[in-house]
Amino acid sequence: MTLKNTQFKNLDIFSAFLLMILSACLITSPSLFAQDADESAESTEEQQTEASDDEVELSKISVTGSRIKRSEIEGPQPLVVLTRENIEQGGFISVYEAVASVSQNTGDFQGAIASGGFTPGAETINLRDFGPGNLLVLVNGKRRADYPFPYSGNDSIFNWNAIPLSLVERIEILTTGASAIYGSDAVAGVINVILIDGLEEVSVRARAGTHIPGHGDSVNFEITGGGYGDKFSYAWGLEFSEQDPIQGMDRDEFDSNLDDKDARYRDPDWALIFIDFFGPNKLPTYWGEGTCEEVGGYITVDENTAQSTSNSGIPFCGYDAAKRKSVRNQRESESAYITGTYQLTDNVEMFADYFYWKQESEGVYFPRFYFDYYYGYAINDAGENLGFVGGVTQRIWNNYDWNRSWNDETNSFTVGARGNFDVGNNIWDWELIYTDDDYDLEESSDFVSVAGIQTWMCGTQVDSPFCADNYFLNGYQGLYNPSVWNRESNQSAKEILEIAGIDAATFGTSGSTSYQLSLTGEILTLPAGPLAFAFVMEDHHQEYFNDATQNMKDGEVQYEDPAIGGGERSRDSIGLELSVPITPKLTLGLATRQDEYDELSTNIGDRRTDSATFAWRPTSRLLVRGSWGESFKAPSLPYIYKGDTTGYSSPCDTYGLWLNTGNVNANCAGFNQINTPIISGGNLDLVEEEGENFSVGFVFDVIDTSTLVMDLTLDLFQVELENVTSNISFGNLARDEGICRVAADGGDTQGVSYSAAYCADVISKVIRGAEYRPSNGNDPAVKPTIGSFSRINVTPLNKGYLFFQGADISTSARYLSEDAGDFYASFAMSYVHDERRADEAGEEPYSLWDGGYLYRLRTKSYLSFGWDYNKWSAGINYERWGHMEGGDGKISPYNETGVWAQYRFDPAGKQYIQVNINNVFDDIPDKVSTLAWPFFQDSLLPAVGPEVFVSYRYTF
Repeated sequence: MTLKNTQFKNLDIFSAFLLMILSACLITSPSLFAQDADESAESTEEQQTEASDDEVELSKISVTGSRIKRSEIEGPQPLVVLTRENIEQGGFISVYEAVASVSQNTGDFQGAIASGGFTPGAETINLRDFGPGNLLVLVNGKRRADYPFPYSGNDSIFNWNAIPLSLVERIEILTTGASAIYGSDAVAGVINVILIDGLEEVSVRARAGTHIPGHGDSVNFEITGGGYGDKFSYAWGLEFSEQDPIQGMDRDEFDSNLDDKDARYRDPDWALIFIDFFGPNKLPTYWGEGTCEEVGGYITVDENTAQSTSNSGIPFCGYDAAKRKSVRNQRESESAYITGTYQLTDNVEMFADYFYWKQESEGVYFPRFYFDYYYGYAINDAGENLGFVGGVTQRIWNNYDWNRSWNDETNSFTVGARGNFDVGNNIWDWELIYTDDDYDLEESSDFVSVAGIQTWMCGTQVDSPFCADNYFLNGYQGLYNPSVWNRESNQSAKEILEIAGIDAATFGTSGSTSYQLSLTGEILTLPAGPLAFAFVMEDHHQEYFNDATQNMKDGEVQYEDPAIGGGERSRDSIGLELSVPITPKLTLGLATRQDEYDELSTNIGDRRTDSATFAWRPTSRLLVRGSWGESFKAPSLPYIYKGDTTGYSSPCDTYGLWLNTGNVNANCAGFNQINTPIISGGNLDLVEEEGENFSVGFVFDVIDTSTLVMDLTLDLFQVELENVTSNISFGNLARDEGICRVAADGGDTQGVSYSAAYCADVISKVIRGAEYRPSNGNDPAVKPTIGSFSRINVTPLNKGYLFFQGADISTSARYLSEDAGDFYASFAMSYVHDERRADEAGEEPYSLWDGGYLYRLRTKSYLSFGWDYNKWSAGINYERWGHMEGGDGKISPYNETGVWAQYRFDPAGKQYIQVNINNVFDDIPDKVSTLAWPFFQDSLLPAVGPEVFVSYRYTF
């Protein structure tokens, strides 16, 4: 495997910073090593004198990033832990919001505010800006089913809405890759959600909240409990949650097009127009004074009322649609969870759990609209033919929304056994687990049928020859009836839904089934300590399928062309991990893993992944750590199995162009091949994406006294991935095919070159043999002997490259005063030093920073302060997104502040009330003139205003 940039480069800043911090720590603590040496000597003497006493061994736990149990949370790889207490104090109303707040979440996302996107019903996390699909998410250490609909139409993701807040005990976030431990997807990191366990009491918690600028009310009710018996234990939880929507009208900053920073785009949307292709000025038809208002609540936009500084398209009827769009979707969810254990023998324990989650959500993509362009006939209600016309029609109804609804349901079941047995003087632990997880999803809307639209537009002349001959919506032909088009809005919207409304939906299902056997323990004792190991065997099967109602598949639903498809994949894996003590203070970690994929669904075959880590503890207060690891990502199932869709276009024949001009970059006019079929679908020939990751850093206990504790952590990271899968446009595919053919003929490709493997791939996807059919009636002197394009198969290809280099720094402190309570603080920041991309095969990676790439975070940070005294607790949380380059230049950092306070009715805290206020100062991100509604980078920054939540908890 050949990888680019496998060494740390441009690390002068990092190296200097690291040395500076280390030096400062050592200089400010001159007695650190001497103190530790004294402690070591005393410890040795005590051990010799107390050898006959009962031995006390620290309990060991499994921590995300390694299957070998250890007694310390901090290890060779950086780990961020969010407890239930952290989540409640942060004022987060969902698990997604809590995880999204971590400083490493620096990438953009698609969420509820993108209601017109591919996955608006899901929430995603994007660590290191490597994409949500390059992050492995585990629940109780096990993989779960992916969101059934492809992210951005292609990739697989985990939906963070599917984890109820009440069931979470803690969240562990490994902020570097770990494919040698977990396999595919663990490229940018691993997030492990640990659900509740070991409860002995019943707790009830209720929370109510409101969005101060308007709407967005929410309620949440949860009850959890558990208990222990002689040989068994159990825990359970129930949650119900309801959240009202927030729309553009609920925030003054983006409730109107007038809020656009660019004065050229402040006019309302075209709400009632007909643009005549054959008219003298090709401007929207003006219906006359007062017509816009009479037809249905629109406004007349003319020279006197236009807000835009330049608008050549007036006068027209307009409607300000910004206020209707969703900022946060309406949601209603319910969930249940039960887990239990049973002690079969002294050395064997059975366990099982079941998790159920259901959610109904809805978002407003836009007010209901109709758009079409055509050449066809115009008629009126009298049946008169008004002549042949060509034009664009658009209408927005101001009293009907275009809603999209999602019904999600997951079922997850786990059963297993664990135990231990003696191996010489050592005890080995074993665990056997079966997990089955299913996710079902249905998406629906107020769809309209193609035939119904025809009937609606024909009006009273539905039996006229113009309608009967099906001129309407037939290629570029159409039908236009001004009498229907100009009808009053309420009546018109009601008519179109009654006449053209149709029941239709798309469906998605995904599943994940696995068997896992693990074995951990100590093999022998070396001079420096025990040699520990972890061994794992896995059998994993996953699947995904997308389908739709038959009327949608038959093309009867307007604006809908669903990609029907799906498939499955199986994998067998085996892994070994070793913890090797080199000295009492230096431990080396080694791991290797072999993943074998089935031959039917992938081109990966066998994949071996290795990693190495080290943890050096020169003193009891300092840990120096580092890691190197290989990583990989198997092609997402939607990339492989996406169903075919067909379109037509006229791409340039670069090969034919070169045969006639000798130049692949010449003007292609006359060489475009008209009406070429473009087939979009999946690709079974994809291989794995592969890369490496590096990290080095330290953890230092700066102060450790009985009243004051403070620590400092710094880690440097480098992550890279090549053969990244992405789609290629049919135009680029046709161009690359031509360049490959020119290169094969020995011609000049103007400095562009591709690998033989890539050329073989693109040539196989551009099918030739059809009659040559150039545009503009051209008859070139030389026609390719292999003919014109028969079709172009647009499929995803392994052609990209990703690179990240940055640093994480964090510190936390706690001060225990004598009479004023306890004070604590924490700070975490992620710094992006460089991001590089290559979008096409053979392209030299370019820096997103050197090239002025827009909307990329340089830093993200989170700061919190807290105080606890007797029955009172209070705190402040501060989240900061650093500056970005935007369309107007540098965008100012965005800051959001939250405060909370809690009162406990009893010393044990079994009954308390808590108030959280988020976004106290009603902050709003900077507007950018080049961005449409909501006028800022909503795929990175939040759009919600101040919210107040009151929660009450009672424990029986």
